[in-house]
Amino acid sequence: MDRRDFLRKSAIGTLGLTLSPALFNSCGTSASKETSSDRLQLSFKPYDLKLKHAFNLAKSSRTHTPDVQVQLRFGEWTGYGEASMPPYLGETQESVCRFLGQ
Repeated sequence: MDRRDFLRKSAIGTLGLTLSPALFNSCGTSASKETSSDRLQLSFKPYDLKLKHAFNLAKSSRTHTPDVQVQLRFGEWTGYGEASMPPYLGETQESVCRFLGQ
């Protein structure tokens, strides 16, 4: 598959894609489902990111950050990402997993 085919199929797939709630599990486990290669697959799991050095602010210090690891698959292509939830942003692993599961 060349670049032009990938971009065309990605655009068509994105426009015509509806994600099924059956693809997602509750937070705490990776969500995946075997489907045909023309479907977008999302998996995610909570992860406690341990910092090599303490992160210090004027009012607090922390040695870890709650995180959610995310994986997207479309055919032979796989992408990885993360959502970090430092305490001052007001998000939690549970709220992110709930959002991704909708």
